[in-house]
Amino acid sequence: MNEAVPGIEQLTLWRTVLDALGQLSSAWETVHSSVEQTGEPLEVPEEVAAALARAGTRGAEALSGVAEALAASSGGAAFADLADDQQRTRDGWQRATHGLTGDGQE
Repeated sequence: MNEAVPGIEQLTLWRTVLDALGQLSSAWETVHSSVEQTGEPLEVPEEVAAALARAGTRGAEALSGVAEALAASSGGAAFADLADDQQRTRDGWQRATHGLTGDGQE
């Protein structure tokens, strides 16, 4: 069985996604560490909440796409249920963001 070898352009695109997920993970770890060090509760300031909700929605959309791509890959059957779950999570982010902002920007 000959599987298609991804081209340089496709590998570059996936590297960009991997880098972005790494940055997100690192940023969240910084927030989490700060909360642990200070003992202060994790609170989102009102002036940041809508923008964070919109960004979270975009992140959920991206993760949904990643899960779908993994599910479609050879050997990716283990990701099929995750892709469905991630789509529901994405939909939840969209509803919650719309409820918070009321502006339909998702």
